[in-house]
Amino acid sequence: MPAVCAACVAAARRTLFFAASAFLAVGLVLAFVAPAWPLLLAARLLQAIGTGIFIPAMMSTVLAVAPKTKMGSYLAVGSCMITLGPAFAPVVSGIMVTSFGWRAIFLPPAFVVVVLGVAGAFCIREVAEPTPVKLDILSVALLAFGLFSLVQGLSSVMALPVSAVCFLAAGIAILACFVIRQLRIPNPLLDLRPMKNPLFPPICALLLVAMLTSFSMSVLLPLCFEGALGTTAFVAGALLLVSILVNAGTSLVSGRIYIGTGAGLFSRWVSAWSLPGRLRFA
Repeated sequence: MPAVCAACVAAARRTLFFAASAFLAVGLVLAFVAPAWPLLLAARLLQAIGTGIFIPAMMSTVLAVAPKTKMGSYLAVGSCMITLGPAFAPVVSGIMVTSFGWRAIFLPPAFVVVVLGVAGAFCIREVAEPTPVKLDILSVALLAFGLFSLVQGLSSVMALPVSAVCFLAAGIAILACFVIRQLRIPNPLLDLRPMKNPLFPPICALLLVAMLTSFSMSVLLPLCFEGALGTTAFVAGALLLVSILVNAGTSLVSGRIYIGTGAGLFSRWVSAWSLPGRLRFA
């Protein structure tokens, strides 16, 4: 995503939009027809590239066009889309899997992506002139290998603890090198200067915990419902519907609250409100 943020400055928004749409459409179609696991994995990687382009492009566009007085509302709508999609996916996929089989889950998003791609040809307009940006390839490599090592270590911590520790140590070391390089080069891939603001690091940590909780529950709860309670995929997804609607509603309302209270008071209020629920799951 940091590389895409650089691309948002250097490339036209329409180019990024159509590139992301193409990656998603091709990935979804390949996943639908994939005869074996390797092709399905490659298709999912293409979908991940498309998603990785869309999210920062959307956020950068919001920051470029939203008036300051309505910035919170615009960002809330964008955040709602980011969280609502993965949260609502178990419901839709449960219906599709139960009724038509697992391949069918790729058809609705493929149709939506194609329709939005066609609509984007008429609706997407440039909001800023592209500015040449020098992309630091070494920073991209350090970030990619560092995150890969962390993910690999975390995913194998129970099955291969020694290997997991090695991957985690390597990931931390590589990301430390990445951070040092970002502080020394004139055009960093990821600008870390906001971390100097004392309010920014704890908010990032809270956001990380919130996203981890939301996405993990979207995966673990349906598995628990199906494995422990013996429900169908449709019922397992439907059981999450109330929490999904609450998530969407609070995301939209939070933008207006943020404008009125500011980041400091708002973040403390949200942390206090969500803490009991997180402790209950722990």
